[in-house]
Amino acid sequence: MTPTPTPTLTPTPSVTPATADPVISIAGSDSTVRNVSNSGSIVWRNTTDVLGVGTSVIHDLSYNVYASTSLNTVSKLNSSGVEQWTYTAADDVTSLAISSADNLILGTFDNKVIKLNPAGAFLWEYDAGVIIHSVAVDANHYVYAGGADGKVYVLTGAGVLITSYSIATDAILGLATDHKNNIYASSRDNTLTKLSQLGTVAWTFNGHTSDVNDVAVDEDERVYTASTDGTIRKLDKNGN
Repeated sequence: MTPTPTPTLTPTPSVTPATADPVISIAGSDSTVRNVSNSGSIVWRNTTDVLGVGTSVIHDLSYNVYASTSLNTVSKLNSSGVEQWTYTAADDVTSLAISSADNLILGTFDNKVIKLNPAGAFLWEYDAGVIIHSVAVDANHYVYAGGADGKVYVLTGAGVLITSYSIATDAILGLATDHKNNIYASSRDNTLTKLSQLGTVAWTFNGHTSDVNDVAVDEDERVYTASTDGTIRKLDKNGN
């Protein structure tokens, strides 16, 4: 029998970043999802029996909103706030990411990375063996998952494990990628690490005094972190 070749990670070219979306989506503990304009006014507010306490919310380039909840669900709402579909996982959905093809990536409390198609149908799942606290997907459909073990797991778009990188001494709570396919991982050990797609560490930021809960990157590679220490930090592309 011919052995199945092990997938390898090939560096991929950078892409032109998309235009920033002026709408902010919020999932709340009051079982609502809201879209808020950049001036602070509510565009719409959704309430439905499907929604529980919001755990994560994202939107795509067509302004559709995806919200995960404490009821193990993730729901898609259209740009007017009308529910399109709901997917129910086996455990809490901890994090969400969406690809350029509008496929949805879920991280779950029962160790799974799950991929859904744009219609909410199940495509595949990967069991990492540890709680998945964060997920991200790059422009070339590589999937990244942050584990409770301080590792970032790298998967193909088909859900096959390529490799994992040991980044931190505690859980990876936030993940992001930039238009050059660099990876940013924030951790419960108070650190933020930037690494290349092939796992080479560019820098580590140690300026927070508590958990770094999330990370985001803009089109100029400026980095934003939110921490349990009560601060939001803005860093340049060199981590300063």
